Amino acid sequence: MEKLDLPKDEILRLYEDGFGAGKIAKNYGCAKRTILLRLHEWEVQIRPSKSPRINLEEEKLKNLYLKRKLSAQKIADFFDCSENTVFRRLAMMGIKSRNSSEAHIKYPRKAFSGNKFEKAYLVGFAIGDLRTRFGGKKDSKTLKVGCGSTKKEQIELFKTLFENYGKVWIGKPDIKGRRNMEVSLDLSFSFLLNTGNKLDKIMENQKLFRHFLAGFIDAEGSFYITKNQANSSLGNYNGLLLKKIKQSLLRYGIEVPRIHQDKKLYIGKDGYTRKKYYWHLSVNKKKYLLKLIDFVGPFLKHSKRRFDMKKAEININERNKSSIGDKS
Repeated sequence: MEKLDLPKDEILRLYEDGFGAGKIAKNYGCAKRTILLRLHEWEVQIRPSKSPRINLEEEKLKNLYLKRKLSAQKIADFFDCSENTVFRRLAMMGIKSRNSSEAHIKYPRKAFSGNKFEKAYLVGFAIGDLRTRFGGKKDSKTLKVGCGSTKKEQIELFKTLFENYGKVWIGKPDIKGRRNMEVSLDLSFSFLLNTGNKLDKIMENQKLFRHFLAGFIDAEGSFYITKNQANSSLGNYNGLLLKKIKQSLLRYGIEVPRIHQDKKLYIGKDGYTRKKYYWHLSVNKKKYLLKLIDFVGPFLKHSKRRFDMKKAEININERNKSSIGDKS
């Protein structure tokens, strides 16, 4: 909704001449609250109401409006008075009213920590598994970050990653057992919107790349054993991204076979058909798989991924003991 264009000089003159906010609002065909809000914005000292004084305790009002982030209307309901009375009292206390975007922030949230390694991990995780968007309004102060999963470990990881920054919502399972998750974050997480812009810088820095790759593996990777041989795999629709990851792994001494694409559109166990061809990057030679485990292992956060990685490591060590000199 566009902001109502009201003549500041004329309204200020009328208010200084003794006209009340209600009469001025009626003159311009708007709500009394609109005039009061505009006077607040212009830092005008609001005159006390001529109606009987409502007992709005200052500390309680500050707590409700500033700390608990309740709306003026909810506070008015709490004190059994009008919303305009609340706005007037806030102005008299020197408290600036929140704009519409800030006013709709229901739950408290914290800014991103600024830790560059945490940021690299989240970029990797976001590319693999997250959808990120603004909260809906053009001037929104909120980023909505979410995903869906049937795996309890993935749900728990999502909660762990974001619960210190905002209220995490986890929906009920649908008919296939899939649960949607979402968290409202402040704009310090805007780096999750255009993750591709940060990849080159991350991949050129070995420490950052290790955290990034851990996040990506937690989202899109796997460690598994087939025919008594440990393997690892990364999958994504973005073949170019996997090529960049391969180049970085080679730079850091981890040999990767060729990247391959599904021969046909994959149909999952839940009946869902992928809309695009999927790309795969695998590391399966014992020597290089152990290097990969050492490279990202300390930074994995997904409990199932860490468990499977440990099984793969044990498998390789046991095979090495039973076949000394085997370089396969």
